[in-house]
Amino acid sequence: MKFSVIVCCYNSVDRIEETLRSLNAQHFQESFEVLLIDNNCSDQTVEVANAYWSALETDIPLKIFVEPSPGLSYARKCGIQNAAGEYLIFCDDDNSLHEDFLSHAARFMEQSKNLGAVCGKNIADFGTALPEELV
Repeated sequence: MKFSVIVCCYNSVDRIEETLRSLNAQHFQESFEVLLIDNNCSDQTVEVANAYWSALETDIPLKIFVEPSPGLSYARKCGIQNAAGEYLIFCDDDNSLHEDFLSHAARFMEQSKNLGAVCGKNIADFGTALPEELV
């Protein structure tokens, strides 16, 4: 397995579907898995994620793990400990990856064996127009 995409969640019910949609839409020919880490969610994040993923009828495995200790570091550690991929991708629960993200990441990592970590470009989407004084 090439990648384990780790999505750490805390009460992500309003945003998890878009994150999962972007992961399912990857133009990537090799295998990868998605690990959703429930980091003390008190909403329906896990149920919504499971239902949405099932409705996609995808072959990409979605694995759900519970990390009871609150905090992103604990959630990421849980993801790392349960990952089967050669490479790890941390995708926040409110992010969407470009459809070619995994393809580009794989090519870059394979060509640059001495790298330990890379990151991608982030483009903010505030869901509304910014006030004029912030533009």
